[in-house]
Amino acid sequence: GVSFLQGFNLFGRKADVTLDYYRTDFENQIVVDLENPLEVNFYNLDGSSYANSFQVEMSYNVFENFDIKSAYKFYDVKTQYNSGKLEKPLTPKHRVFANASYETEQKENGSQWKFDTTFNWIGEQRFSSTATSPVQFQLPDYTPTLSTLNAQITKVFSDKFEVYLGGENITNVKQDNP
Repeated sequence: GVSFLQGFNLFGRKADVTLDYYRTDFENQIVVDLENPLEVNFYNLDGSSYANSFQVEMSYNVFENFDIKSAYKFYDVKTQYNSGKLEKPLTPKHRVFANASYETEQKENGSQWKFDTTFNWIGEQRFSSTATSPVQFQLPDYTPTLSTLNAQITKVFSDKFEVYLGGENITNVKQDNP
């Protein structure tokens, strides 16, 4: 793999961009094969299996104590199954992440407020094959995409005591059964 990090100034404020690319070629791998909905098969890899990962990330200090960060990640993961070379099930090819955080100035006793919001978007993911199942139990080839929003507020009283209130999936996103 390779990673590149470049810091720079944007409109007089600190920014960073990071590029990562990694490739893994598997030679000796136990394959968990769920492609037949009536069986779970475990066997040694007979063929090729690989994982490519590319990520671009940017962080920016918008103004004093207020930072934003965003990232995009691409996964290309394929394995040779008895039924052919397929994408790894339930592994999204695309992901997007965005975060905004703000901290008040720290007082002499260490107290301050911290605010943080994170958005995640997850692309479609391949389901293992259900083609041989009865029609009422068949799934589509891919899941729908989904996104979540998380937020947190922290009150720091000192370097030894802090309290936070947070919410995960505050937009109440649910994955329905297809």
